[in-house]
Amino acid sequence: MTISNPLSPKLIYIYTKPDAPGKVKVGETKVACADPQNPTPAEMKAAAKKRVLQQTQTYMGEFTLEHYELAVRTTSDGSTKPFTDHDVHNVLTASGVKRIRHLKQLTEWFSTDVQTATNAIIAVKQFRVRLNSQELAPTTELIVLRSEQNEAVKKTRKALQNVLRKKQKNQTVPTNKRRMLWNAKMRFGKTLSSLTVVKEEHLKRTLILTHRPTVAKGWKEDFDKLFQGTNYQFTCSRELAKQLVNKKNHSTTEQYNAALEQYSLASGLTQTDTNIIHFVSIQDLRDSARIGGQHEKNEDIFDTEWDLVIVDEAHEGTQTSLADRMFGELNATFSLALSGTPFNIFGDYDDDMIYTWDYVMEQQSKANWESKNPTKANPYEKLPKLSILTYALGDLFNQNDYVDIATRSFNFREFFRVHEPNEDHPELEGTFVHLDDVNQFLNLISGMSTSGDTNFPFTSQFRNQLRHSFWLLPGVKEAHALSQLLKDHLVFGSYNIANVAGEGDDDTSFDNALDVVNTQITNTPHLTRSITLSVGRLTTGVNVPEWTSVLMLANTSSPITYLQTAFRVQTPFTDAHGNIKTSCYVFDFAPDRALTMAAEVGEIDKKAGAINTPEQVAYIGQLLNFLPIVSMTGGKMEAIDVDRMLRELKSAAIERVARNGFDDVKLYNDELLQMDGVQLNQFIGLKEIVGQSDPRTRNLNIDVNLTGMGREEFEKHRDPKPKKPSRELTEEEIAEKERLRELQKQRRTCISILRGISIRIPIMIYGAEIPYDEEITIDNFTELIDDASWKEFMP
Repeated sequence: MTISNPLSPKLIYIYTKPDAPGKVKVGETKVACADPQNPTPAEMKAAAKKRVLQQTQTYMGEFTLEHYELAVRTTSDGSTKPFTDHDVHNVLTASGVKRIRHLKQLTEWFSTDVQTATNAIIAVKQFRVRLNSQELAPTTELIVLRSEQNEAVKKTRKALQNVLRKKQKNQTVPTNKRRMLWNAKMRFGKTLSSLTVVKEEHLKRTLILTHRPTVAKGWKEDFDKLFQGTNYQFTCSRELAKQLVNKKNHSTTEQYNAALEQYSLASGLTQTDTNIIHFVSIQDLRDSARIGGQHEKNEDIFDTEWDLVIVDEAHEGTQTSLADRMFGELNATFSLALSGTPFNIFGDYDDDMIYTWDYVMEQQSKANWESKNPTKANPYEKLPKLSILTYALGDLFNQNDYVDIATRSFNFREFFRVHEPNEDHPELEGTFVHLDDVNQFLNLISGMSTSGDTNFPFTSQFRNQLRHSFWLLPGVKEAHALSQLLKDHLVFGSYNIANVAGEGDDDTSFDNALDVVNTQITNTPHLTRSITLSVGRLTTGVNVPEWTSVLMLANTSSPITYLQTAFRVQTPFTDAHGNIKTSCYVFDFAPDRALTMAAEVGEIDKKAGAINTPEQVAYIGQLLNFLPIVSMTGGKMEAIDVDRMLRELKSAAIERVARNGFDDVKLYNDELLQMDGVQLNQFIGLKEIVGQSDPRTRNLNIDVNLTGMGREEFEKHRDPKPKKPSRELTEEEIAEKERLRELQKQRRTCISILRGISIRIPIMIYGAEIPYDEEITIDNFTELIDDASWKEFMP
């Protein structure tokens, strides 16, 4: 018997198999060697091959040993420290590389190439938790869309094909049938899915428009996933190309310029035979002389006949007269609008040209997946559940100054107000007017001013769960002042502060806000804590996976801003240890406002007449199941129930109608589908007096012979059965479908006529001589408005 060396160094290895293309295995083993401090290459190779043979001998499979090395890394003090194959697995997973499952169990196999796996080993040795985009292999894996993404693509392709067929026959297609809206929540995958439409339809000319040019990188990344090895080219302006090309990766100016040129077409958009997807900002197009802008540019874009125009974040920058001129000048066969919060553009689209995928649908699919697909991995698993926790700060700070009279919500603008320049006290400039209260607020939410456990977010029991958060503030000066206060705070002083409002802090000026945030989060987010302060930047179109919570500290009245900001924290994230983010939070300190904003999510029907229907009640119940809203008042936590949410929903609708000056579709319900001949004749009379106020319905007429639905038929319309494919419809069902389409068209005409009256109502109220303490209601409105106001404001 011989005494062997008790120490065996650890080895990391990578191998591939010819029957598993595009996949690699990363494992570890021990090296039997004479000198554990200096094993020879031959000893390491023999140990790796021996271990791989043990794994493959059961089926005599062939393999290729691709890489092996000692599993040690050097620390900052020069000492060495071992690592494991799990460390490499975690880097790959955190970098978005798919891990292979077998019989529902995760394996050590990954869908990637050898170089990416080798890069992951290098990253572990450098104490990094993920790879950068340059270290990742271009994906060769087949892109598999989820069922709802396939449904959106299918519906859009069908509408587009209908337009293309009629175009070939020189038939005119109404504008409302040449545009579609995807009302799909953030994290739906709108970019990848809309590019799939382009690919599957083999479109030659596609234009992507956005009000946020910073999303160019995301579009290019999804383009690379879908169009590798095809004759498609992604093009954009030179300025936008600078976002896509990292100057540091090019050793000479010539190489950098050459990289930028790959995004331009020398022959121009109209001459090239290449299939192109051209990306441009709405701001750049609006600056074109052709539509009244300042510069002679973009002629190629306006002269090109586009098969498809995709408008990203379509709720932004598209509702102005200049935008109308811009879209009017574009030559587009079909347009597709993408938005997670399209509240301001719903009226531009027919119901059958809207595809909806909301938060409740997503979370239902996540919850039901395993029971319906027991052998398949859950594609929704990484989409965390969102919760809203509200706190009544008005109960804690007994000052009327902090109550917004118009909204009855807590007034953050006043609470965080800073001193303006003052010659007598220059030292106060930029500091908080209510400094003591702001400090009290920070002490409250961090647990410094309370004893025992509380439900405020940054107390000791929650700090590790909420390491990285996003705070929305009312102004740039306020953000700067709060940044300084946080850095000096006993608890928040240990957090890395990323102030991306305005120019940022004096010591951290920046060109790219996202870079500042990632720097403060660091490559080891499980060891650091950070707070991002913003007024509006990074609330749309960006992903920061490490964020787990958002604090609403601004007087946000726009549901678009609120929801876009809230869903920033729902970005999937897996940490260095393989832990998945399953929950994320919105902390709101204005409970009334939070309920109003959440009510906007809870609209089962974006038309009128949906509140308090059985469908609405059921939907709100589902919403509160997947988006719980918990109110804390006087130290007690209370969950918001369906009845209260419905009241808030009705209140939100009323407030929005008033805010929009009675120019809101919520005024008109679906009973316009039930009108008889007498009522239709009355509308014809109204039309002769006020005309039609909506240019989209200018050519529509009222047909007195097209009488509305009976009550039974109307209830059936409100609770439709699942839709049949067109090929399965009977002649009777086809006729019913066509009649409903004509009734909807006539309803829009009636709304256009009524709109000419409703938009005058606020003017009449303001202009009438009514005592200030007199209550105006629907019942007494006609009696209170004086004759002079009727004559002046109402036809």
